[in-house]
Amino acid sequence: MFGAQLSHNIGVCLTDQKNYPAAIRELRAALDIRRTLLSPNDRRIVKNLWVLAQVYHDWQRYDRAIDVLQEARRLMITDTQSSWEEQIDVYSLLGRCHFQQQQLSKAQAYFETAQKVVFTDPQAVWESTNGRKRALWADLLRLTADVSHARYQSDAQLVHLQRAHEAYRQALELYRSARRQLRGTASNRSWLEQNYRHFDQAINNTLALARLQSPLPHWDEAFRWAEQCRALALRDAFQESQAEYFAQLPADLLQREHHLQSQLAKTEEAIFLAEEASAPDSVLLPLRAQLFDEQMALDSLIRHFEVTYPTYHQLKYDPPPLDLGQLQGQLSQDQALLQYFVGEDQLVVFLIRPHDFQVYQYPLDFPLADWVGEWRRAIHDFAADQEREKAREQYDRLALLLYKKLLAPLAPQLPERLIIVADGVLAYLPFEALLTAAPAYSGRFRQYDFLLRRHSISYAFSSTSWSQQRGHRPNAAEESGVLAVAPSFGSEEVSWSERAEGLGALRFNRQEAEGLVARWGGKLLLGEDASETQFKKHAGRYAILHLATHAKANDRVGDFSYLAFGQATDSLDNATLYARELYALPLRADLVVLSACETGIGELQKGEGVISLARGFSYAGAQSILTTLWRVSDDKAYRLMTDFYEALSQGQDKATALRNCKLNYLSNCRDREAHPFYWAAFVGMGNMAALNLGVPRPWWRGWGLGGLLVLGVMGLGWFSNRP
Repeated sequence: MFGAQLSHNIGVCLTDQKNYPAAIRELRAALDIRRTLLSPNDRRIVKNLWVLAQVYHDWQRYDRAIDVLQEARRLMITDTQSSWEEQIDVYSLLGRCHFQQQQLSKAQAYFETAQKVVFTDPQAVWESTNGRKRALWADLLRLTADVSHARYQSDAQLVHLQRAHEAYRQALELYRSARRQLRGTASNRSWLEQNYRHFDQAINNTLALARLQSPLPHWDEAFRWAEQCRALALRDAFQESQAEYFAQLPADLLQREHHLQSQLAKTEEAIFLAEEASAPDSVLLPLRAQLFDEQMALDSLIRHFEVTYPTYHQLKYDPPPLDLGQLQGQLSQDQALLQYFVGEDQLVVFLIRPHDFQVYQYPLDFPLADWVGEWRRAIHDFAADQEREKAREQYDRLALLLYKKLLAPLAPQLPERLIIVADGVLAYLPFEALLTAAPAYSGRFRQYDFLLRRHSISYAFSSTSWSQQRGHRPNAAEESGVLAVAPSFGSEEVSWSERAEGLGALRFNRQEAEGLVARWGGKLLLGEDASETQFKKHAGRYAILHLATHAKANDRVGDFSYLAFGQATDSLDNATLYARELYALPLRADLVVLSACETGIGELQKGEGVISLARGFSYAGAQSILTTLWRVSDDKAYRLMTDFYEALSQGQDKATALRNCKLNYLSNCRDREAHPFYWAAFVGMGNMAALNLGVPRPWWRGWGLGGLLVLGVMGLGWFSNRP
């Protein structure tokens, strides 16, 4: 038997390497040994057959896979000890093989057989605490829906589309209910990676129904599904804050809940690392058993909350879906919210206005990710004098193409002020720098028809997060002033090329911070006192946080994007604040200004978005963040930020203030300096309402808020010196 297991393991490894012929030889060798030594219907033979069939399926040898699976099925019929999991494996793979061959009726029959044989009582499965069984049932429902949708595409019979819709609805509800135990950021991201495609398929099916029936109910459902798979970690953070504030849960239960959630996250991380290191079962099995026990303990506690503390349970674990009417009520008459959903082969845009809701669906028949990447490179290359003419032409072409694909069909419906919920690679794109018409004279950037000239644009991580931030906010900051942070990084100036890798001296961040605190009031952290420890200690008390420091984006592991702080002599402080650490930092800030480069970019994760420093501050509770999408020019940044703060002092909302300062810049600069590199990197995220400091100031401190703010950011223009 050792030889059989060895051949089996080698076959699995060869499958991972996509060496299918060699994998099949090893798996058949293992099967021959087991047939010689075991009874004909032994479960290990059935398992061997299923793995062999899976290899044939992956190799697209579907007829061979079906033959092997039929043999496994005959053995299961004579083996009354076969488990429900083994039956699901065999029947679902049979269905998938027939599906790939477009034998849709047979595929659907096998998927439905798997459900009927294994789940004789659907209600019991809904109520079951067996997460594995619920997940498998959800997968079968989703596969059944896929087949029904394919049958509709084949014969255009409405009944197939309706059956697909109902199956998708049940499957997504099962996926959603299973997610309620996943409160950690890593768990949420894993869930999104696994299930994003299912939401994509369900949305596509629902929009097909909308074209044939009354559209509004189906549009509303598609929007809710699109919103369910966006920014889950941010949503959970807000729900947790609301629940703990309103429900008055006993401290010991709250502590137990936090402990279980923390342990779950640690165990999941341990399993992930062990699997990455190809750890043996002797390591993985105890970890998986531990994870199961922790999940059951948390589920038991959640059920206790449901019975004993129903308010807390509903707020945190079963909140009502986003109310479209409430969202519309939060929009002013000159506002619209645009939410994008980027699927595998479709681009969906939800256009929400105070008294109107529309959905646009387009085929994703162009290389969106490539266009966005090339557009950003063209901006960088122009500023760096790398084939400038080519970079200019590339920018002109792609800025117009992206506008035509993303916004032109909607243009007649759009009011002046837009809130954009981007998806996928669109999160790297400042929409205001797109072109609404081809330039009359290429290179005369002051005359370009930037989208900025037509619209005031701000951004949100999701519609839910924007609505939540606009709604009731229970925790106001204790201090209405600013916490200004300005570490020191040495005495030597560094070149442009050296900044990309090092933390060179900052010439103006100290003056910047001193000016802000002198004029606004608050607390100043300078030099060695501007440490990570001191920032964490005081950050939760202030309405405005201003960090004049270095930053570094990490586009591979976004949680490890960081802000740099000072490090005191003989201190254990590591002087680096990673985005992941912000998740546990409770903030009450109305505005966070990240006076550093690349604070709005990082790792792109499907559904959850760009994992960046800006996102980390939003997760921690900041209402709005002014962030950057690339490095910017010193003096241009100074001019923009001076005007931005002046506009804020006049009571303008943050989005309008940012737009006006950009327009003012374009009106007063030279043609070359009107290139988007110099002004489009600045974007506003979150609740962009006007600043409300909440505490009246003495007349001698409020006589000219604009002047105070302008003086307070005298060094802000030089933050491009910070990587």
